[in-house]
Amino acid sequence: MKNKDLFRLYQGLNDVSYFNGVKFAYSVVKNKKLIEAEIKTFEEVIKPTEEFQKYEQKRVETCEKYCERQEDGKPVVENNAYKIIDKISFDKELEQLKTDSQEMLDYREQQLKEYNELLDEDTKLELVKVSVDNLPNGITSSQIESIYEIIDEN
Repeated sequence: MKNKDLFRLYQGLNDVSYFNGVKFAYSVVKNKKLIEAEIKTFEEVIKPTEEFQKYEQKRVETCEKYCERQEDGKPVVENNAYKIIDKISFDKELEQLKTDSQEMLDYREQQLKEYNELLDEDTKLELVKVSVDNLPNGITSSQIESIYEIIDEN
């Protein structure tokens, strides 16, 4: 199982956490705690630097400076992007912002690349297995599929 699969498994464990059965519940809770700690570590690894956050704030300010506005003054956003009116001035200012921040942007790009590589690695977590005999009555096949990695078929 890859590190990126932990996010799906965590969601699957949340989806079955209401089922009864001591051994099943123990496995669900224990695995959620293990995965939660790993996910928090991933979040720390990918956390943007303060410098990148400042860049992003300036980038948004630039977008809002050159975007179309609604009657109430709010920016017009279409398909999760600002609707820019003065494209030439916007592109010039944004390009200067990128040029001034190139070293930091390169660092962020490398950070994202390494993060994605980390997610593609095999996980080192040792999950707590639950016997197939201890699966709760009423669990569906899609729920079983979502937590398959913690099920011991022996």
